[in-house]
Amino acid sequence: LAEYDTFDEWLYTYLSYQLYPEDDLPAHISAASASYRQEIIAHIEKHLGPISATFRREDSDSPVDLLWLRPSANRPYHTLVTLGLSDRPMDIPDSVPQKTMGERAELMIMLPPEWNISPDNLNSEQGYWPIAWLTMLADFARTPGNWLGTGYVFPNGDPMTEIADTPFSGVLVLPPFVSHPHEYYAFHSRDGTRLNLYALIPLYPGEIELKTAQGLDVLLERFDESGINSEVVNIHRKDSSR
Repeated sequence: LAEYDTFDEWLYTYLSYQLYPEDDLPAHISAASASYRQEIIAHIEKHLGPISATFRREDSDSPVDLLWLRPSANRPYHTLVTLGLSDRPMDIPDSVPQKTMGERAELMIMLPPEWNISPDNLNSEQGYWPIAWLTMLADFARTPGNWLGTGYVFPNGDPMTEIADTPFSGVLVLPPFVSHPHEYYAFHSRDGTRLNLYALIPLYPGEIELKTAQGLDVLLERFDESGINSEVVNIHRKDSSR
């Protein structure tokens, strides 16, 4: 990080994606992982609709792709979902109850319909940050010794800084229980493996501090009191910590 002026500058320099119109799986993916990914794709399309395109990282050994689903009449927002984080189980400590229930996961983020998701906009920090954060957290969770789950918070640097042109300074990991049914974000593959789908919820600095000091339940209560009832990113929403 020392070579760059800011955390965001490092983030967008490090990542380079290309947009593919097909959702074909990369040739280097093992047969077992390919079969498993096809199950995930089928599950997502069953609940959300057809996949519009796939973002695949160029010049990288990371197996994590991003699936893009355009807005629809029933789902009026963009959806980006990782594919590949769940190829292997995360290293959840044995002390965590029912650890096998949380070992495999994929991440998602929901963006408003006016969000410009296009190859041209990938060159801008404003358009690219959701992709960058999905990728960064997927890479983190895949690293030996790391894991994530419900209630995890990731600040944008230390000290915290705003993400791109938003008022947010980090993200919360949470099942998308407001906008999606339980059978979508917690399901089992044919071999019985449990898979969890987590949404990234951008947070204001005060919300990060509130969650850190008083816990997830208090933050969610503040969300309710503030009328925050959607996981779709809204850069104009109220700061529930105030």
